[in-house]
Amino acid sequence: MDNNGQTTTLDELEGLSNDASNNKDDKSTDNFDKQSSLFTKREWIMRYATPFKALMFMAGPMVIIQLVNSLYGIVDKQLALNFAVDNVLSMVIDGKITGYLHNNLSGTTPISIDHTSIGSIGNWNDNGLLFAKQLINVSTQYSNTIITLLSALSLLTAVGTSIQWGQAMGARDKQRMDSVLVNGLIQTLIISAAGILVLHFVAPYIITAQANISYSMHDTSLIFMLSNSYTQMFIWGFPLLALSAFLSTLLRTEGKVWWVIGINLASVILNVVFGEIFMNAAAPDKKMQAAVYGSFLAWSFAIIAILMVICFSKNTLLRPNFKHVQLKLKTAGQIWLNGLSPFLANFIFAVSNFVTTLLITTAHNGPEIRDAIVVTYEGGVTDTTYISPTLRVMSSAFPWMNILYAPIIGMMEGANANYSYCKGAQKRYRLVQIWRIHVLMSIVWGVFCLILIAVAGGPMMRAFDGPAELKWWFMAYVCGIVFAAISYSALSLFQGTGHPIDATITAVFRSLIFGVGFIVIGWAIARKTPDGTGDWAIFLLNGLSEIPATMVAFFFLYRLAKKEIARYAINDLPDDFKSPTLQDAAQNEVTMSTQASIKNLNRWLKGKNDKLDKETKEIEEQKSELIAWKNKELQTASQQTNPKEAEKAVLDSYEIKLDDIKAKTEKVNEKHKVLLAKYDLNKEQIYYKEKIKRIKVAEKYKFDVFTFGISPRDTAIKLLDQKEMKEIYKITVSINIATKEDDIKETVKAYNIRRQNLQEKMDKHDAKYEKIVSGEKKLTPWEVLFSPIEPQPLWALPANKEAEVKKKRWKQIKRTDKKVD
Repeated sequence: MDNNGQTTTLDELEGLSNDASNNKDDKSTDNFDKQSSLFTKREWIMRYATPFKALMFMAGPMVIIQLVNSLYGIVDKQLALNFAVDNVLSMVIDGKITGYLHNNLSGTTPISIDHTSIGSIGNWNDNGLLFAKQLINVSTQYSNTIITLLSALSLLTAVGTSIQWGQAMGARDKQRMDSVLVNGLIQTLIISAAGILVLHFVAPYIITAQANISYSMHDTSLIFMLSNSYTQMFIWGFPLLALSAFLSTLLRTEGKVWWVIGINLASVILNVVFGEIFMNAAAPDKKMQAAVYGSFLAWSFAIIAILMVICFSKNTLLRPNFKHVQLKLKTAGQIWLNGLSPFLANFIFAVSNFVTTLLITTAHNGPEIRDAIVVTYEGGVTDTTYISPTLRVMSSAFPWMNILYAPIIGMMEGANANYSYCKGAQKRYRLVQIWRIHVLMSIVWGVFCLILIAVAGGPMMRAFDGPAELKWWFMAYVCGIVFAAISYSALSLFQGTGHPIDATITAVFRSLIFGVGFIVIGWAIARKTPDGTGDWAIFLLNGLSEIPATMVAFFFLYRLAKKEIARYAINDLPDDFKSPTLQDAAQNEVTMSTQASIKNLNRWLKGKNDKLDKETKEIEEQKSELIAWKNKELQTASQQTNPKEAEKAVLDSYEIKLDDIKAKTEKVNEKHKVLLAKYDLNKEQIYYKEKIKRIKVAEKYKFDVFTFGISPRDTAIKLLDQKEMKEIYKITVSINIATKEDDIKETVKAYNIRRQNLQEKMDKHDAKYEKIVSGEKKLTPWEVLFSPIEPQPLWALPANKEAEVKKKRWKQIKRTDKKVD
C-alpha cells in the first residue's frame, strides 16, 4: 500500500528492481542446450582440461570414496570381533560350546577349550579371545557373500543411471538428464524392494551351502546362527545402501566430488562411533546385529546430506523439472543394460567368496584337516565345525581384497563419468587419451599392491586373526591384480561409450567362466592333499583367472578400435557453440550464484508482500464494515426523538474507528517502506559481492583465457601460448629488473622453437595420415590404443581437412573402378 492508501502489488515492488527480476529465468537450466554461458568449472574440466587432469578430477576422488566405502565392511567386522566375543564365550561358560584351538600351524597338540580354560566374563584370557574371534571371523566370512552381493546390486541402477545421465550432460540435453534421473530413482526403489524380498529367503540357503550344513539342521548350527543374524540386518538396510549409492554416484558424476568425499568420510566416522555405542548397549545375544546399526545411521546421514547439497546448491543440474520428465521403458532398459557390467564386475567378489568358501569347506573331511580349530555346539543336536587354516586365510584376506581393489574400482567408476561425458560431447580422441592414462595408473597400483603384500602380508592377515605364516597364500590370492587393472579399465571404457554388450560379455567371462572355472580347477588340485596343505592351489588359480579375462578384454578393445577406424570416428568433433574459457566458466558460476541469491531474495519479497497484502485486505474489509455500520446507525438515529444528537454520536464513533483504521494503514505503509529498503539493500549487497567475486575470478584465472573446443591440435598450440604467457608474467613481476628484457626475449625464442618443433611433428603426422587415408599405409587398432600420447595424433585432423582427405580417397577409388571397367 502506498502513502495514498492504495495497495502496492508485488509486480510494482519488483518493478523497482528490474535488473534483478529481468535475470530471473533467462538462463534457466531448461535452456541448458548448447549454451556456453551455462558452463561450470566442473564441466569445463571434463570437456577441455588436459586428459590427466580430467581423469583425476573424477577418478581421484572416486578412489578415495571407494576406499572409504570399503571401510564399512572392515569397521563392522572389527566391531563384531571386539564386541561379540561375550556372545560366544558366555555360551562356553554355559557349557553349550566346547572345542580345540591351534595357536599356530606347527602341528602341536591343540588346546582344549571349555568353561575352565577361557577365563571369566570381562576377563577372558588369550585362548578364549582367539577361539571366539575365529568363530566370529568365519561367521562374518560366510556373510560376506551376501554383503558383497548387496553392494553389487546397489551399483546396478546407480552406475547405469550415472552413465546415461553423464552422456546426456555431455550432449547438453537437460530434458533427457531429468528423465534419466527420475527413471533411475524408480529403478533403485524397485531393486531395493526386490532385494529384500528375495535375499531375506535366499540368504540362509547361501550360508548353509558355504558352511557345508544341511539346511534342515541350520537351527542347531552355531555358525549359521551367528552369520544369519549378522546378514539379515544388512538385508533389511539394503534400501538405505542402494539410495545412498544412487545419490552419491550422481553427485559425483555431476562433478561435486569433494562433497561426496566429505559426506562419505563423515559417514564412516559416524559408523565407527555409533556402531560402538550400539554394541555396548546391546544385549549379549544381539551384539552381532548391533554391529550393523552404525551402518544404517551412516547411510541415512549420507542420503540426507546429499539431498541437502542438491536442494541448496546454486548451480546443480540434479534438480529435475518434472514437467519435462518422460518415463519410458526404453530408458529404464538402457539403465539396467549399462549397469549390468559394473554389477558383474563387482559380483565376481560375491561369486568368488561363495565358491571359494564352499569348495574349501567341502574339499576335505573335517577330522583329517591339519591344525583345524574344532568347535562343538550343543544346540539340541550336537554340531561339530572344523575351521581349517585355509578358511582362516580366506576370512582374514578377503577384507583386504576390498581395500586393494577399491582404487581400481574407483578409477573405473570415475573414468566412467569421463567416458560417458566425452561420448556425449563427441570428444573421441580425448576419450582414448584418458583411457591410456587410466590403464597406466591402474597397472601401477596393481604392482604396488603386490609389493605391499610381499612386505606386509603377514601383519595384514594378523589384523583379522589370520595365520600370518601363510601370507604367501594371500600373495597367490592377489597375484592377478595387475591383469584385473587392465580388464577393469576396458570395462569402464565399454560402459561409458555405450557398448554395454561388450562390457557385459567381458564381465561374464571374467566373473563366471574364468573366475569360477579356475577356482574349481584349484579345488580339484587341492583335494589331492587330504590334510589341506595343498589348498594354496585354490588361491593361486583364483588369481590367475584374471589373465584370460584380460585377453577377452583385449579382443573387444581391438574390435572396437578397428570399427571406429573404419567409421572415421576417432577424431574430436569441434563444439557447435562458442567454446568458453576456464575464466568464462568461473565467471558463469558467479552469475549462477548471483541469480540464485536474487531468486531467493525475490521469493523472500513475495512471502513478505503476501503477508502485507493480507493485512491490507483485512483493513479494507474493516473499512467496508465500518461504512456499512455508519449508514445503518445513521438510519436508526434519524428515527429517534432527538436525531441530531444521535447522528452526532454515530459520526463521532465513526471518526474514532476510522482513525484507528488509518493508523493501521499507515503502519502497513511503513512496513512496505522498510521492506523495500531492506530489499534494495540486500540486492545491492548481492551485486556488490558479485562484483568482488568477479574481480577475484579475473585475477585467479587471468591466464585461462583460451578456448579449447576446436581440435586437439588447436589445443596443443594454445597450451604452449598459455605456458609462454605465464612464464613471461613471472619474469615481469620478478625482483631482478636488470635482466627482465633479456629473459623475456630468451623465453619467447625458446617457445618459438617449441612451436616450430610442434608444427614439424604435426606436418609429419599429416603426411602419414594422408598415406593411411589413401590406402598406402594401414592404421592398426594397437596404434590407436597404445601409440605415444602426442599433442596432435596422426589420425585427428581438423574436420575440414578430414573431409578433404576423405574426398581425395573417394576420387582415387572412383579412378580405380574406371580402370577395372
